[in-house]
Amino acid sequence: MIFKIFNLFLNRGGAIILLISHFAALESSFAQSALFSPYTLAQAQLSPEEMSRYNLLNNPSVSYSVSIISTGDVRSLAENGILKFLMPGNPDTLIAEATQITDDAEHGFVWSGVLLNEMGHVCFNYRNGRTFGFVMKSDGVYDISPINNNRQFLVHRVAQAGSCGIPPEMTPPPNITVEPDPPTCNGFLAEDSNCPAIISILVIATPDAKAYVEQNFSITLNEFGQNGENQINMAFYNSNILNKTVRVKVIEKGGFTFNGDPFIDIEALKLWSNSERNLHNADVVFLLTKDFYTGPFGSGLFGFASLPESQDQLVLSNGFGIIAATAFYGLGNFPHEFGHILGCRHNWPWDGGDDDTPICAHGMQKIYYTPPFDGELIGTADIRRTLVTNGLPTLPFIIEDEQGNLYDATATWVLHYSNPDVTVGNFLTGRAEDPVANNARQIRGTACTVANYFPTQELAAFPGATSQPCDLKTPVTFSANITPPTTGIPGVGPYSVTWYWNSSGYFAYDNSNAELMGTGTTLTIPSHKDCPYYWVKCVITSSDGITINRIFRVKLDPVCCTLSEPGDDRDNATIKQPLTAYPNPVAAGTVLQLTQACNQYTWIDVHGRILESYDGGSVLSIPVDEKWPTGLLLLRIVQPDGHAQTINMFIIKP
Repeated sequence: MIFKIFNLFLNRGGAIILLISHFAALESSFAQSALFSPYTLAQAQLSPEEMSRYNLLNNPSVSYSVSIISTGDVRSLAENGILKFLMPGNPDTLIAEATQITDDAEHGFVWSGVLLNEMGHVCFNYRNGRTFGFVMKSDGVYDISPINNNRQFLVHRVAQAGSCGIPPEMTPPPNITVEPDPPTCNGFLAEDSNCPAIISILVIATPDAKAYVEQNFSITLNEFGQNGENQINMAFYNSNILNKTVRVKVIEKGGFTFNGDPFIDIEALKLWSNSERNLHNADVVFLLTKDFYTGPFGSGLFGFASLPESQDQLVLSNGFGIIAATAFYGLGNFPHEFGHILGCRHNWPWDGGDDDTPICAHGMQKIYYTPPFDGELIGTADIRRTLVTNGLPTLPFIIEDEQGNLYDATATWVLHYSNPDVTVGNFLTGRAEDPVANNARQIRGTACTVANYFPTQELAAFPGATSQPCDLKTPVTFSANITPPTTGIPGVGPYSVTWYWNSSGYFAYDNSNAELMGTGTTLTIPSHKDCPYYWVKCVITSSDGITINRIFRVKLDPVCCTLSEPGDDRDNATIKQPLTAYPNPVAAGTVLQLTQACNQYTWIDVHGRILESYDGGSVLSIPVDEKWPTGLLLLRIVQPDGHAQTINMFIIKP
């Protein structure tokens, strides 16, 4: 079936992958947590100051709605790294899976993850006795803003309209057309590097921006910066940039004079912020403005950042950006503009050309439309070096089919940098061949250069499994990957490192609910502890008493849990003939269709248990048993040539 896509807002988020997918609320074997406990105004008993903040937030220009809640402890409410919860006033259950968990004295507790049953992500912070964070889902951004140590505002925030780099009147024509492939990508592509890096970002807020954040977000500047820090680090993790991280600090400073031309203002920012950059040892500097960037050239800009043309330009003439508070993390501008500083470019030809063309288009999107046609693919386009989108979280579309029928539709963005080795919704988020679409490689290749503008200011560690063999009886090696701080900064070696594990993802402070694996900066254990995944906590303590905790999940291919012989699938890791199953999600009691034939398939639940196996003649369809639990199941498929792959399938009620 052929569809035409009409998008009047292409400049704020061009659709790169178009996948029709109507998500119903998924059920799960995990218990639903009481994450948010709502209160009425009378129950909350707000003080006059708190009531004033509530009235400021409960304004149609700021929010769709404001709830008063008490947020539970996500550490104990999550089960096996899965958090299932309801948003107040929303009947649809959300299921989040943790991707990053940290627990440091300075940075507090952070639980970040992706939503499994719709496009989006979540982040919960606990710092200095206050809980804050956000939930990004298909209908927008929900800010968690602390009222006091016990209660928070949950603000369904209104996303401000605006352009990405061009005035609103320069919107492109509504019909999307695909231009021929250019011969090569413009710009430089850095050499891949696995070096560890901590990039220090100083955000300088104008006085108007500081007042705007405190009034419209009801959080402090540093809490605001923490949300942005978490979002960049989540984008790194999602994009397989695993040993790079950012640290964000926000200060206030007045006196910057805007010229109106962002190129001139970036040059002025370099001189104006030099003393603060040196004082705070910042590798990168952003100027935070109250609202859209204003001026005759850049009216309506969400953000702007200098883009290096070579490795030599990364820190000397680069490392500066201007960004609006309205779109700092809620609309993804911060990770987007930060990507530019590391040498990442927009996708093309879907944006009508290269970065010299005044049209913006960004990351991969999924399209939802009504009436729903579950899981139907309507078209794809190759992704060119895409960046995290900074368009609106939900964009309006009109879809026209072959018969001329029109459908209302929306598009939501995903928190990814392009990577040809990472998929979302069974689609690759990048490509390795020309024109290259691999911003993850670009970041891995430039992050250390940018981070080394100033030496590392803190003790850091990027623990993980350095070997994850599919044979469960083969020894597994873990490494703490410690990066010492700058000379004279607390956190010096030698270091003591202790490793714990459990299958829940929740580690008590005294580790009473965990089992000791061993000690040492590098640890080898005789076999994997559980299947298909388990959680590991790495505790690093310096000689002068600085302690950091890193909690991560060791995730195995479910095939590892069902091997009849060691190494069964290791020689077949590359699937010569890609195969997909549709629809996904699929209703229990219906039939899956395959794009290519298979002669063996196995249904596996999330705990590694085999529900059903088939080994016989060639099939192009697979029945979904109505007795199976709804939620996530794993489908292992073996093609006639012996190549195997595993697909995450979501089972829903018919």
